[in-house]
Amino acid sequence: MAIPEMIERQARKEFFKAVGRYLHSKREKAGLTQFQVAQISGYTPQFISNIECGAAFPPSPLLTKMIETYRIPQDEFMMTVMNFQMDFYKQVYFPQKKRKRG
Repeated sequence: MAIPEMIERQARKEFFKAVGRYLHSKREKAGLTQFQVAQISGYTPQFISNIECGAAFPPSPLLTKMIETYRIPQDEFMMTVMNFQMDFYKQVYFPQKKRKRG
């Protein structure tokens, strides 16, 4: 695998993790369990867990349901995700070179 592909893969993982952490915190703030979200959304608790730990990204219908259920203002959600995406693109296109300690 080429270095740029490795960087992109790692950056995508970090993006998924950031979105997952955000959704996890919003779910807890809403006072819901993963099981409850699964019942409301029609997805499994394991899939909700996978999203929150960054192993999966929610499909659009689920993401919409989460935003509504957690009562996340659309503007807040969009700005948060845009910031995560900016971080993703910075990692992919402007990766930090490791400096040698001497």
